[in-house]
Amino acid sequence: MIIEKPKSDIEVYGMYKSNLKKIMNDRNITRTKLSRVTQIKYDIINKYYNDRCKQIDLGTMAKLCCVLKCNIQDIVVYKSGEEVSEVDE
Repeated sequence: MIIEKPKSDIEVYGMYKSNLKKIMNDRNITRTKLSRVTQIKYDIINKYYNDRCKQIDLGTMAKLCCVLKCNIQDIVVYKSGEEVSEVDE
């Protein structure tokens, strides 16, 4: 009898990833400058930058999109459970 390991929520539902680092590098803007211009605390910018943000605040996203001249889907990208599983293999 083969017992399958239960799938994690990420394997089932997928996850969101932040592309803020890439966008900021493309636009040559630092975390400090982005924090100053948007009036978003540096530690919040840093969490998005390092893809460690657990929750997404729509007000923060609006400020980032306005200043970086992009859309929310440019910053936050959904990866399906299958895509996440492929990366792990």
